[in-house]
Amino acid sequence: MKQDFLSLKIQSGQNDKALKNKLSVLDMESSKHRTVKQQRLQSKDTVDRLMQNIEKEHTDTNAILAEIAKCLKDKEESVQKRMERIKKNQEIAEQAANDSKDQSEIKDRQNLYIQKLWNAFMRKKMEKEMANSAQIDTAFKDIRTATGLTDV
Repeated sequence: MKQDFLSLKIQSGQNDKALKNKLSVLDMESSKHRTVKQQRLQSKDTVDRLMQNIEKEHTDTNAILAEIAKCLKDKEESVQKRMERIKKNQEIAEQAANDSKDQSEIKDRQNLYIQKLWNAFMRKKMEKEMANSAQIDTAFKDIRTATGLTDV
């Protein structure tokens, strides 16, 4: 029995030693597992932050592109309006020149009509006076032929 007791004590000591070894291995493995888990969480957090930064940069880039597109559109619209304004001013200038030309043509036509009317009036007046003086002219011609004088 004493032998059994001693053998049990030795076996118990060995089991204690094995248990302590196994506990230290367990602690080391738990520590490694904890470290790996922390690193995985940190990596996940870093990836999440990177994704947020990428999304923010993407949003900022889209905003900048939208602003550039708006500026470009505004510039094109202002150029288009300027071209329309220049075209309209040219049309107004042409219309004014045509109106001025038309006004001078109208005045010239009025003067022409007035001169035609004056010419017709003077022609009729002359024909009337010629008709009135025709008797006198024939009388003078008859006197000239009868007397032979040319200064009458």
